[in-house]
Amino acid sequence: MRITIKTKLICSFGAVLALLGTAGYFGVSSLGQTNQSMADFASGPFRQMGSGMEMKTAMMDTRRALVDILLSTDAAKIATLKDGVQKNWQDIEHQSAEMLGAMDNEGRRAAADLAPALAKARSVVDETLAHLERADNGAGDKAIRAVGAAVDPLLADLSSLRSGLEASGARGEAAAANDMALGLERARFAAVSTVVLGDPQAIQAASDRVDALTSEFGAKLETVAASPAAGPQAVLVQKLRAEWNATDTVLSQTAAYGVRNDFANAQTTLDTKVAPTLGALSDRLDELARQASESAQSSVATAQANYETTRTMLIAIVVGALAIGAAAAAWMALTISRGLQRSVKLAEDIGAGDLTQTVAVRADDEIGDLTRAMNTMTENLRGIVSEVTGSASQVAAGSQQSSATAEQLSQGSTEQAAATEQASSAMEEMAANIRQNSENASTTEKIAAQASTSAERSGQAVANSVEAMRTIADKIRIVQEIARQTDLLALNAAIEAARAGQHGKGFAVVASEVRKLAERSQIAATEIGALSGTTLKIAEEAGGMLQQLVPDIQRTSELVAEISAACREQNAGAEQINQAIQQLDQVTQQNAAAANEMSATAEQLSAEAGRLNDRAGYFRLDDAHPAARSAASAGDARALQAKVGRFAATKAAPKAKAPVRPVAKGGFDLDLGGDGQDAGFERISA
Repeated sequence: MRITIKTKLICSFGAVLALLGTAGYFGVSSLGQTNQSMADFASGPFRQMGSGMEMKTAMMDTRRALVDILLSTDAAKIATLKDGVQKNWQDIEHQSAEMLGAMDNEGRRAAADLAPALAKARSVVDETLAHLERADNGAGDKAIRAVGAAVDPLLADLSSLRSGLEASGARGEAAAANDMALGLERARFAAVSTVVLGDPQAIQAASDRVDALTSEFGAKLETVAASPAAGPQAVLVQKLRAEWNATDTVLSQTAAYGVRNDFANAQTTLDTKVAPTLGALSDRLDELARQASESAQSSVATAQANYETTRTMLIAIVVGALAIGAAAAAWMALTISRGLQRSVKLAEDIGAGDLTQTVAVRADDEIGDLTRAMNTMTENLRGIVSEVTGSASQVAAGSQQSSATAEQLSQGSTEQAAATEQASSAMEEMAANIRQNSENASTTEKIAAQASTSAERSGQAVANSVEAMRTIADKIRIVQEIARQTDLLALNAAIEAARAGQHGKGFAVVASEVRKLAERSQIAATEIGALSGTTLKIAEEAGGMLQQLVPDIQRTSELVAEISAACREQNAGAEQINQAIQQLDQVTQQNAAAANEMSATAEQLSAEAGRLNDRAGYFRLDDAHPAARSAASAGDARALQAKVGRFAATKAAPKAKAPVRPVAKGGFDLDLGGDGQDAGFERISA
């Protein structure tokens, strides 16, 4: 049965991986249980205990804030403390919901009394806040100031009334006024006592005294006011009545506030309701925390038991996996090591050049396949070495022949490079001459164009001169006419002077002079007119000749432009030919260099063939594969010589030049036509 190394590895590693997978499963399962236990602890008992502690802290803060509200007289601080109480109670309700949410159904049933206890505590706190809202720690001082502000003016007016009555002799009414003052003082003391006392009975007694004293004061005031002795004091009595009404109101309000006893009630509520209620709720929270702690300890014990079970299981699985892995590794190591040793021995024999050795195949796995492959490789190497030995001899002979041919090719390429370089030099000189002709033609073209433009301008100038001459002739005719008319006027003036006799002699002299000037002007105008006519005729003839000359100049300019364009085309063609010859020179030089490299390569190949033949002789072969060390066959050598001959035949004599017309001295006659050697080159230019 064939059991491969792959199958062995799969089975061994499969068993180890299965055990490791089992260990991983148990480990992950245990971690999951532990994680669940921790999550249950964090979301259950731990959360319950934390919420309970937060609730107890909030209740302590609430109780402390209520006491501070009772004792404080700062309105801003009291408002802040009240806000703190509301916030603390919101925290208590929130933490209560968190605690109940962290419990299971059984725990919530056990903590069913928590919600009513919280509701009771909330109602007690609200009741205390209501009392504190009305309670005033500074009520005594306020009552003393308020009562004093009402009573003091009344006492002063009573003293004035008493003095007035005594002065009028009404001693009885004066004594009544004195009693009223004493009663008012006692009423003030009783009213203040209702505020500052804490005993409800004492407060009620003080309130009753206030009522009795105020009634007595009112009756006495009316008695005194009704007596005749009070008549002079009517205004003061009326003022006393108004002041008494205000004082009576203040005393009644103060007594009523004292009877309510808000401060004492608030303090009593704090002592008798808030403290016991919050204390009972705190004790209940401590009990719930204790139950949560017991549940947490149970969870820890369960997690510890799961850990010990999982640890034992993992240790057993890991030990089993290690044992199976070690056994499989030892078995496969021995099997592979023995097979590889035999294969390595065969490889060492091959490395030593002994191709006669083989190895017996004993295993039916990859090691056996390797041994069979090594034997097959040895057999193939025997044939390859035999063939390499024969081929090396043939390569040596061929490389020698290639070296000789490369020498001939290198010499021919060198001669061709020299000829190409001479042609390139001649072509450069011809291109320089063509460029010079092109530049001269361009210059001539510019001069001809300028001459044509100048001729056109000259013709226009002559035409303008002719027109000016005509204008001058017209103006001269006008001057002649003016001179003729001036002569007539001078003649008429002389006639009139002769008629005038002695009185016209001076005028006759002037007329004579004017006539002479007119005659001279007419003669000069006639001469200028004749001269202008002659000049006009000459200018017209010059203009006609210029008009005939301008077309000839323009034609000459066009011909020069055509010559310049032809020279530029010749210059461009010469440049292309020059570039082609230069590229041909480069290719020829590259061919010469390649031929030299080919010759050197052939010599190296011949030397390498000899070394290859020597190295192939390193191997020992059996009688079935003799080494082919004979030289190359004559047929192979003759075939190689024939190829070289065909290549050398490309260096034929150049064909005769085609007849061309004679060229000027110093020029070049290049025959760039095709020949039989063009097939050996590559066209690289248009």
